[in-house]
Amino acid sequence: MFEYVPRKVATPYGWGLWRGILSAYVNFVEGLSFKVGNGCNVRFWLDEWCGDAPFSLQFPLLYRQASLKHGVVADHFCNGSWDLHTRRRRPRGGEAQEMESIHVFLRKKTLGDEHDEWRWKLQANETFSVKFFYSKLLRSHREFSPPRNPFPYKLVWDPPIPTNVKFFLWTLLLGRVLTADNLLARGITVDANCVFCKEASESIFHLFMGCTVINRAWQSLSGHVVNLDGILLQQDIKGVLESWPKQSCSNLGNAVWQTLPYAFLWCTWRMRNQRIFRGKDTSCSELIKAIKLTTWEWIEVAKEGDALKREHSVAEILLNWENVTTGD
Repeated sequence: MFEYVPRKVATPYGWGLWRGILSAYVNFVEGLSFKVGNGCNVRFWLDEWCGDAPFSLQFPLLYRQASLKHGVVADHFCNGSWDLHTRRRRPRGGEAQEMESIHVFLRKKTLGDEHDEWRWKLQANETFSVKFFYSKLLRSHREFSPPRNPFPYKLVWDPPIPTNVKFFLWTLLLGRVLTADNLLARGITVDANCVFCKEASESIFHLFMGCTVINRAWQSLSGHVVNLDGILLQQDIKGVLESWPKQSCSNLGNAVWQTLPYAFLWCTWRMRNQRIFRGKDTSCSELIKAIKLTTWEWIEVAKEGDALKREHSVAEILLNWENVTTGD
């Protein structure tokens, strides 16, 4: 199963992502073993399928005499019995001891009709987990120390929003969205002024929270909610998302309100790019309308979203925003 794995990138050039994936390959293989079915895809000597290590390591003297070093398990099972295909018919000394031991392993092993399967031996349920493997990689890193402020992954992956928006939000919370200050820090010459207010330098906080134009949009969409006081005064976007309150209103109102901050951030970023790359001078009212329409579009991602769209119309959001989001 591992015959076509590319070699590790050892040169100073090459794709960074693939280099990182292959650097973790050894750690990944350490957690794999095989459950043999028909034996057509598991190597008899080189894969771990019987015992705690490949047969080539458990029985090195026999492996040295094997004529099918890369053969699969099915190559060594014929007419209900095992054939090791060793070049020496009468094993000598240590080979004879290993021959006796290997047949103890194979005595109860037979092949069936089902396909061979991988097993993840590092967890009790034998199921691979990205979270578990990631933590294993971190622990194996000599310079690793647990982060003081773990990444708020639930803020990114739990909300009912499109996947591409989640990836945008991921980079945003990491502080890597390419605003003017980040581009200048990379040595790229750009106009640093905010494209909305043109009064201050663009940064992540200014673009999404501090800009006077953007702040008016926030107030227009959420200023009527009483328990929102102070939330928009947070010093970072993470604080806003973590503090975003729940509303006791209709199913439509809850669905819209839940996605509002995410739609706001996404639409602000898109309109910012339209101003820069297309010269489209959109107004604050157009931004507000785009955010409302986006919350309506994203209802499809939420549970029972199709039913909500059948029972309501986008006009309710555009014309009765305050009533919808407060339940009045």
